[in-house]
Amino acid sequence: MVMIYPIILAGGMGTRLWPLSREEYPKQCLPLNDEHWSLLQQTLLRTQGLQDCAPITVICHEQHRFLVAEQCLQTGVKHFPILLEPEARNTAAAIASAVAFLLAQDSVKADKDAVFCCLPADHAIEQSDAFITSLNQAVQLAREYSQSLLTLGIEPTSAHTGYGYIQAGEPVSTEEYPKAGFKVQHFKEKPDAQTAQSYLEQGNYYWNAGIFMGTACAWQSAFTVYQPELWQHAKNTLQQAQADLDFLRLSSEQYSLLPCMPFDVAIMEQLSNAFMVSLDAGWSDLGEWQALWQQSKKDEWGNHIHGDGLLLNSSNNYVRSERLVAGVGLENLIVVDTDDALLVADRSQSQHIKKLVDKLSEQGRSEHLHHQREYRPWGYFQSMDVGKGFKVKRLFVKPGHGLSLQSHQHRSEHWVVVSGTATVTRGEQSFTLVANESTYIPSTVTHSLRNEQGHPLEVIEVQTGKYLGEDDIKRFSDRYGRA
Repeated sequence: MVMIYPIILAGGMGTRLWPLSREEYPKQCLPLNDEHWSLLQQTLLRTQGLQDCAPITVICHEQHRFLVAEQCLQTGVKHFPILLEPEARNTAAAIASAVAFLLAQDSVKADKDAVFCCLPADHAIEQSDAFITSLNQAVQLAREYSQSLLTLGIEPTSAHTGYGYIQAGEPVSTEEYPKAGFKVQHFKEKPDAQTAQSYLEQGNYYWNAGIFMGTACAWQSAFTVYQPELWQHAKNTLQQAQADLDFLRLSSEQYSLLPCMPFDVAIMEQLSNAFMVSLDAGWSDLGEWQALWQQSKKDEWGNHIHGDGLLLNSSNNYVRSERLVAGVGLENLIVVDTDDALLVADRSQSQHIKKLVDKLSEQGRSEHLHHQREYRPWGYFQSMDVGKGFKVKRLFVKPGHGLSLQSHQHRSEHWVVVSGTATVTRGEQSFTLVANESTYIPSTVTHSLRNEQGHPLEVIEVQTGKYLGEDDIKRFSDRYGRA
């Protein structure tokens, strides 16, 4: 059986969607356009509509490994070990590593017609059936032109300057699809407004969606011919990779040698025989709040409210908040409220939010890095209050999970069980605590907190000391490989 091997690119930070998207909880892991599934999970689930879909290859930054693994688990979609990037090196490095990984699999070696389909994890698709139809059409074209790579192009609806463009050439066909696609004439970088308008008027230019496809031999040939040095480093980083639980850690030393460049520039723009399939499925990369407003359902005045909001005499606004946001006489605004940050921006300026995030980083603030709720492989903790010499957290530990055996040099901790049963190690002691019971952990004393029961454990933790940073930790053992 000829199989299709999806590659999901789950890197990136999504800084233009701050304050919802943050470095430690990025855009692709957020349920931006769905009440339940994140963009990554929607992408994973969509692949299951492909004919003869093989296990999926996901590649992400090592910082997000547990978050990505948990979201993969929730979908139930079968996947290979998750590939971990030690640093962000753009899409050429990520794709080359994933392709090298797949080419080393026995199932691919035995299937000369296997097709690799590379998909970004952070795109929104309104019409999944139409999307899968286009992908299956592209698969047929990839097998027909087995030495070539393909891309999917989006018919533009506006003169957008934030996307690259593909100039379509002569049409091509397959036995099953008389109008299968087009030869690619040129790839164009992001244009200025005047050039984008001319592309729109000419009618043979498409937005570049960053979706790529081809047979195993086409991928290998493209990297070998056009980026031999990059390809060799990608193979080296796989050869020196280390298995870690359900992950495969790419070699940090070798990965740092990979050129930092987009796949379009590294490979696609070099090809003389690339093809394109048109995609009309309600696609959006949701790259900024303006795009999310455009995708969202609105009231008769053009307002979209996600969460708790009340607007009077207002039009064309996007409001997102879990607590009440009330506005009067507002026009064309983005209002996004989180526990620790409030964004108010003109919709036409939403592409500049990245500059705000850069300013936060320059000022040494933490709001661009993480939310007050931070996820860990064992569950999450949420900061409730902080002051000079103290911090209060709520810990939520999943059944069958636990925190590492650890100690802190500069802080002591008080634990109060709110619900569930805690199994505690404190120095040489081991004991259990139930609701309304507590314990004290002095600084430098080794300790751990585990949930060995079948229901969640909730604990209030009060930290006291001169330094309360998350980096004040020494791990002695850890089931998640962090010691």
